[in-house]
Amino acid sequence: MGSGGGGVRPRGEVYVHVAGSVPGALARLAGGVAPGGRLLLVGHQPRDPATGAPTPAAGQRQVSLADVDEWIDDPHWHVELSEERRRPDPTSGVDAVIRVFRHP
Repeated sequence: MGSGGGGVRPRGEVYVHVAGSVPGALARLAGGVAPGGRLLLVGHQPRDPATGAPTPAAGQRQVSLADVDEWIDDPHWHVELSEERRRPDPTSGVDAVIRVFRHP
């Protein structure tokens, strides 16, 4: 595995807090993905979608499903996964989980 050039692709992992525009941050992150690569995004939602109650992420700027829907209007990308997932501890919030693929 990893020798002879067979099937192993480089991976990069980055933990990012968004300070400015979410669509701008998404565009910069996407610029680092090679054709044939994937970008996994997880954003902690500021409000619980079921109850409307604030979560521990309230007041933070995080990526959401709507942000990705707005940004991904590009034929070079395909959304493979876009969903909200509740954390195991019901008091800890909900995450937006998005995985996009960049066509070769």
